Amino acid sequence: MADDTESTGFVTIKPDNYQIGYTLGRQIIKNDTDNQAGKKVGVIVGRAETEASVSRVKGLTDALAGYNCELVWTYNQNSGKDTCKAVDSLEAVDYIAAMDTEALDTLGENAENGYYKGAEIYGVGTSMKSVALLDYNKIKCLVVPDGYSIGYESVNEIAKELGRPLYTLKSHEEAIRVIYKDDLFSEETERFLYSYE
Repeated sequence: MADDTESTGFVTIKPDNYQIGYTLGRQIIKNDTDNQAGKKVGVIVGRAETEASVSRVKGLTDALAGYNCELVWTYNQNSGKDTCKAVDSLEAVDYIAAMDTEALDTLGENAENGYYKGAEIYGVGTSMKSVALLDYNKIKCLVVPDGYSIGYESVNEIAKELGRPLYTLKSHEEAIRVIYKDDLFSEETERFLYSYE
């Protein structure tokens, strides 16, 4: 886990955004059962040029490197913009990697059997709506940052500093989870998702 305190000047406790993108890419490869060359991937990210967006796209790109697919477009989600209309205007793809919860939820609402306009949907989601869309087969795979651990470790770091004046706060990158519909009712996943309610 990287300590980016030096590069930002701030202590951060956040998900490993590179690993989120990389994991999403590995899940696409894992589920590509026909292994046909020339598969196309489209990516939807939140705001451009944020650490989260840049790191997630880099992780996805690295995961897909050397595989039989091509990243054909990246769309930066802007609040107030119609995600579906924007995706409809772009080149057709085999997979959509939605790196933004709002975009994932919007596409999922308009998907059928895990596909939007023929593209299988993989995404990062932090809402109960994302989980419900997974349960209803509207999306194929969900990568979820562990929000509970992020909050817990944030408070824990502050408590350490308050209790020991010479303690130096440290940055952390917290774990992520990969969830498929079949995993939703496992004891481990239920316990994890309980923190999202």
